[in-house]
Amino acid sequence: MTKFLFDNSFEVDGEGNIKVEDKPEALYTEEDLAAARGEAQQIGFAAGQQEALGSIQNMAANTLQNIAATIANMGAQQEQAILGVKQDAAQMAMVIAGKLAPALLQSQPLDEVKSLIMECLELVKNEPRVVVRVNTALLELLAEDVDQLAARGGFQGTVVLLGEDDLVGADCRIEWTDGGAERNVEALFQKVDGAVTRYCANLTDQINQIEEAIQASGQHDESPEPVPQDAGEAEPIVTAQLDDEDPFPLPPGAENFGIVEDPLPPLARAASQPPPLPDDGDPHAPPTVMTEP
Repeated sequence: MTKFLFDNSFEVDGEGNIKVEDKPEALYTEEDLAAARGEAQQIGFAAGQQEALGSIQNMAANTLQNIAATIANMGAQQEQAILGVKQDAAQMAMVIAGKLAPALLQSQPLDEVKSLIMECLELVKNEPRVVVRVNTALLELLAEDVDQLAARGGFQGTVVLLGEDDLVGADCRIEWTDGGAERNVEALFQKVDGAVTRYCANLTDQINQIEEAIQASGQHDESPEPVPQDAGEAEPIVTAQLDDEDPFPLPPGAENFGIVEDPLPPLARAASQPPPLPDDGDPHAPPTVMTEP
């Protein structure tokens, strides 16, 4: 059953015939509706594009920020690792030298003493007298070669050899009028050990400074947090073709009055707002038909 819409007038004219009024012209044409739909689609499409572009820009900015922070921390951590390797290498070299050097000096102490005597005699060729103090165990062995060493060094004076019980291994002391030279393996190792200790302490300070900088950045041993997928992911933009099925169909009977339900966005609706119907206060009165002037 079709609902009666009161769209026909049954007034009787003077001749007794029923007067039928023509249907009013529609306020909105199909072209108007198509134009309004096109405008609404363009507005929605532009808004969707703007929102998607903003989301992409935010994702790119967050990604670049995370990459920059990661690269900065990677460089700091790499420098920290290199300093640690240098520190370990210095300490290992000191340990190896402490094990091997005494053994080598003890196995061949005479060669080390001869080398020092040669260096000193070359420097003091004009001295009349040079005193060489060595370990008592090396005295007889060194006496056999002292004249040859003096001749090779161009020394014309006298070389005096003295044995000292307090000298160990390759330790020796060489004295002349205005100076002297000494080889003390234990004191030498103490100096080397002190230098290595200071070097390692300096590396430790640098490592600690880098560690504090990494911890201050909040990125120590942590990967940068990924950007949430739902935060920067734009919803797909769907556009409707004008020749597709009408997404805003007219309600039944609306074309008879030239009015439609409001399927349009506010901007399109405001462009062509129909005039309001007069209110005569009678709820049972038939509707007044409005036509275009």
